[in-house]
Amino acid sequence: LFLTADGGRTWSADRPTGNGDLGIEGTIGFATATDGVIVNALHGAGIVVTHDGGRTWADATLDLPSGSAGAQLFFGQPVYFDGRSGLVSIDFQIDTSSVARVYRTSDAGSSWTIASTLPTGVSAISFLDPQRWIGFNGSEVVRTVDGGQTWVRSPAVGPPGAPYSFLMADAQHGSVLVGMNVCLTFKSNCSSRTGLYATVDGGSTWAQLWPK
Repeated sequence: LFLTADGGRTWSADRPTGNGDLGIEGTIGFATATDGVIVNALHGAGIVVTHDGGRTWADATLDLPSGSAGAQLFFGQPVYFDGRSGLVSIDFQIDTSSVARVYRTSDAGSSWTIASTLPTGVSAISFLDPQRWIGFNGSEVVRTVDGGQTWVRSPAVGPPGAPYSFLMADAQHGSVLVGMNVCLTFKSNCSSRTGLYATVDGGSTWAQLWPK
């Protein structure tokens, strides 16, 4: 784990997450300078926590639902809203089916409990605040203003496929990376690549930014 104390100008690799091949890898999210998590970790239930700025790490407690034994867990980006509370999405994949859930912590990442189950087909979610979330599945946008208790669906126009990553900066502006097929001629010389799209109307329409 690299640490910066000058806004990113210099970095210090003084926070090892393990010894040699035993280091913990994954996606990082920090609530404070000392409290944070690594998710998608090949360790424990897939999420580890630190309360000393990354000097030591421990397995976090993850409240797994019944029927999830044997499932592969794919974590989204952890998001914190203050020094204690945060959210993360987890996609539970079993064989050919999957269920995406949102988990909540109130102790800076030591324990996580289920906050909501995402609507069917939606795995990409962006958290505006603890209650307002926006989800995307490539053809629809789903919104909640009550922490996932109720959802409103609306069509989305523009992106040609399912999202790889999805981020809303606010309720209107956001971006999404999607997989797309690019063909040099009609239905020939095709290859798969990633496209970047942006929205300025809350996800209803999307404009391609790259590739042009």
